[in-house]
Amino acid sequence: KQWYQRRVAITAGESELDHVYKITEKVRDKTEKPSIDDTAVIQKMLLWDKSYIFPVIDLVRSINNSFEDHFTFSEKLKIVQDNASLSHPEPCSRVALRFMVDITCQHTQQCLDQYHTIITPLLECLKYDNKKFIATSVTRLLHNMACLPSDIARTRLILSHINQLLEYLLKELPQEKDRKWISFQCLVAIGNIITRYPELISEVNKVCVQRLTTAELEKTKTTARDILYHIS
Repeated sequence: KQWYQRRVAITAGESELDHVYKITEKVRDKTEKPSIDDTAVIQKMLLWDKSYIFPVIDLVRSINNSFEDHFTFSEKLKIVQDNASLSHPEPCSRVALRFMVDITCQHTQQCLDQYHTIITPLLECLKYDNKKFIATSVTRLLHNMACLPSDIARTRLILSHINQLLEYLLKELPQEKDRKWISFQCLVAIGNIITRYPELISEVNKVCVQRLTTAELEKTKTTARDILYHIS
């Protein structure tokens, strides 16, 4: 509330500030969907400077989680693509990535259909300093994409990105405790892919999977060993 008071007062004045409070109350209480006027205020806030916008995107996430059909898939995707970029402040991209994970859960097939255009700027976000947070979001996104059947060309691309992510995890998050659940999700995604397309077995990053057979988390260790058994 204090953040909105500072920022909205600078941008618009007390009447819009009151409007923002009412929107947040609706979302919190799930009493009713945001109105057309509410949405117009949100769209205006989404034009704020990228240094201030991350709570606005989080508000959009909350609306989307409570009222999934309030925004169209295209509108949701545009919010992510406008804000998840290495050229923007990290907090802005972090919350946009979290929103993208929500979208892949709700619109998995549509995200899969547009995978080529969606994924590149999101992978670029791995260059941010908060490696664990960003890697967790990217892993969940790739895991969701690997859950649905797709053509072999797109599946091969997803597998190549998972291989890339595994290399990143082992290099940038050397402490087991920082990457154990992320690594497990990557391995599950690989398992889904090679079960669907055994011909892609030879393209799995065997070296990375081998390193995970000594993981502390039993699920990770067992899954890595299972994958190695199938690709050996």
